[in-house]
Amino acid sequence: MPDIVQKINQDLIRKAKARDQLALDVLRMLKAAIKNKEIELKRELKSEELISLLRSQVKSRQDSVAQYKLADRRDLFEKEEKEILIIKEFLPAEMSEQKLTEVVQEVIRETKALSKADLGKIMPLAIKKTRGKAQARDIKDMALKLLP
Repeated sequence: MPDIVQKINQDLIRKAKARDQLALDVLRMLKAAIKNKEIELKRELKSEELISLLRSQVKSRQDSVAQYKLADRRDLFEKEEKEILIIKEFLPAEMSEQKLTEVVQEVIRETKALSKADLGKIMPLAIKKTRGKAQARDIKDMALKLLP
């Protein structure tokens, strides 16, 4: 069982004792999402798959926050933002912008990319090198910034 799942289980117990209902709801939802994915795949999730699942949960809530803000539903978007913070506790730290720049520059050199048209060569390798530490959107933005 990956460390993330153990941490979720420990936090679930701790939050239950503290009677933190929002955190309990989020942790139970995470456990259910993990269990559903494991049932779908018929095996235990690998760490990378688990991180990907958590990121998709965060992204889903970020999309909800944007919709709630447009609808001027302050109560709902504040709840979603709190849920995002709870989920992010289980994700690895994001890569710093400086480190991301170094990785993308290295990939550009390796692939001999010359223009933005070569983005398709850069992205798969850059995503592989930053696995779990940077989002694809951030990698793409950095590559576009560094390419002529």
